[in-house]
Amino acid sequence: MREAPFSPGANQLSPGVSQRSPGADQLSPGADQLSQGRNEVVARAAAWFAGQGRFEEAAPGLLDAWAQRDTAVWPVMLTLQIGGLLGLTLLELGRDEDVERLLRQGLPLADAAEREWGAGAIPAVAGLRIVQGRLAYRRGAVNEARNLLELATRNADADGRHLSVIAALVFLADAELALGHGAAARAALARAREFVDDNQPVMPVAAAWLERAEQRIGRTSVRDATQAGRLFEPLTDRELSILRVLPGSASQREIAAALYLSINTVKAYTKSLYRKLGVSARADAVAAARRLGLI
Repeated sequence: MREAPFSPGANQLSPGVSQRSPGADQLSPGADQLSQGRNEVVARAAAWFAGQGRFEEAAPGLLDAWAQRDTAVWPVMLTLQIGGLLGLTLLELGRDEDVERLLRQGLPLADAAEREWGAGAIPAVAGLRIVQGRLAYRRGAVNEARNLLELATRNADADGRHLSVIAALVFLADAELALGHGAAARAALARAREFVDDNQPVMPVAAAWLERAEQRIGRTSVRDATQAGRLFEPLTDRELSILRVLPGSASQREIAAALYLSINTVKAYTKSLYRKLGVSARADAVAAARRLGLI
C-alpha cells in the first residue's frame, strides 16, 4: 500500500518504503550527477539550519533529500542520517503525523541496515531510533519510549555525534520524569551536561534542548520540594541556573560571564538563593540542593 502525501503546502516525501538494501550505493543508471551534487549541497545546508534551530528553513531541503532516497547517488548511511535529522525537525515543528509517516518509510531501511551491518549501522540509524522513542513519548507510550530511548542513548554514545548524544539523553530524561523517576531524569541530564562541557562547541539547538530540559526538570524538583515543605519559597529559573554551576570551580565573575550577567546581578541572585536554601556559604548551598534533589 502506498503512503499518502505529506501535509498540503509541505515538500512531500515520496510514497512508499525504500526497498534498496544497505550497500546498494551504485549510481542509478542515467543519473544526472551534477543534479545529485546540488541536491547533496542542499541537504547539507538544511542540516546546518537544523543545527542552528532554524527548523522551518531546514525542513524543505531535508524533505527534498528524503524524497530522493531511492535514486540518490549518496550512500545509504547518509540517507538514514537525513531521515533522522528530518524526524527531529518535524518533531520540533509539531508535525507528529508526518513523523509517523517518515518512520513507516525509514524504519524498514534502518532494520535492514542493522541486520546487514550490525554495530556498523549505529552512526546511520541513531537519529531515527531517537525519533522513534520521542514520538512514542509524545503519543503517551512512556514505558515504550523509555526503553527505546535507553537503547538510543547507548547507540548515540557509540556514535558520538553531539546532536544524537544530547537529544537521546534529554528525551530519556523527559521519559524518566514522566514515569516518576526524578533521580534517573537528573542523572540523564547530568550526563548530557558533562558531554556538553567536555565537547564545546556544540550545535546551538543541542545546547538549547539541554538548557530547556534543565529548567523544566529543575522546576519540577523545586515544585516537589516546595510541596513537601522542604523548600519554603520556590527558586526562580535564574537562581536555578546559578545553582547548577555552584558545584564547579567557577568564580562569581566567571559565572556572570557565562550567563551574560553583571557580577553584581550574580551576587544578588546568589544572596537570594542562599536565603531560600537557608544557608550562608557555597558549599552548604550545594549540599542543601543535593539533599532537595535540585542538582
